[in-house]
Amino acid sequence: MKPKVSIIIRTKNEERWITSCLKSIYLQTFKNFEIILVDNFCTDNTVKKAQQNDVKKIYVSTDKKQTLKIAKKLGVNAILRPKNLSKPKVTLEKVQKY
Repeated sequence: MKPKVSIIIRTKNEERWITSCLKSIYLQTFKNFEIILVDNFCTDNTVKKAQQNDVKKIYVSTDKKQTLKIAKKLGVNAILRPKNLSKPKVTLEKVQKY
């Protein structure tokens, strides 16, 4: 079943906050959602913690200067055109600079 809501989270070294952010999302009563994490070249354990918290769509940008606009575009493209980004069964996906 396709989720009704897609939550796009942009991260940049958010290891300290990502677990509490995800837990608060999972505690919501509405459950028909997916979480798309767009990581901006983190140097900490943000991606690892997201994986531990059951985030299945993680896109790691190779652009060290990714802007909020680019992160949103990557997240929206993951919803509208996921085949253009990479294989859907891959947990950690690399996305090239736009």
